[in-house]
Amino acid sequence: MDIESVLKSLIPLGSALLGGYITYRMNRAKEKKEADKKQLESLFELQKINFKLLSSFTDCLLILDKYALLPTEKEDYDIDKVTRRIFECSNELAELNVISLSHAIHINKDIFKLVKETHLETRLLFPGIQKSNPNMVNGVVRTYSDENKNGLNLAIEKIALLQNTLILMEENYVERYIK
Repeated sequence: MDIESVLKSLIPLGSALLGGYITYRMNRAKEKKEADKKQLESLFELQKINFKLLSSFTDCLLILDKYALLPTEKEDYDIDKVTRRIFECSNELAELNVISLSHAIHINKDIFKLVKETHLETRLLFPGIQKSNPNMVNGVVRTYSDENKNGLNLAIEKIALLQNTLILMEENYVERYIK
């Protein structure tokens, strides 16, 4: 048996192995890039949802402030409008919770847990925010008081803290994607 002929017969095998290895590495790199892109897109979507919640809650807080602190003869914000706005915020939080979790699962397990806990804690604040707390302001009975506003402020703080965490993580995920 000639060594030269044995080596020649191994060339196609070696070529196939090398080609397979190169293809495998390229596919793995492409899959990793796509996974990094999905994580980054999910992170941006979570931030967008949190900005929407913060905007909605802040708007509700302004309406609640005007109603609770500035009673006038002709009211721009009657009790029905205020109550409806508080319930809209609560419903929006419930709807966006599911969407947030669907995005958070694509980032990592820790973010998923953080988003889930934050939304649950915020959701648990809303029965207190929706609760009637009658008080007198300038001789006029108000259904909502500082207790309601404090609960809404706490909800804003929780979502803002989550948003800050996501913004801090953004740089790491952008760097991973760019690499």
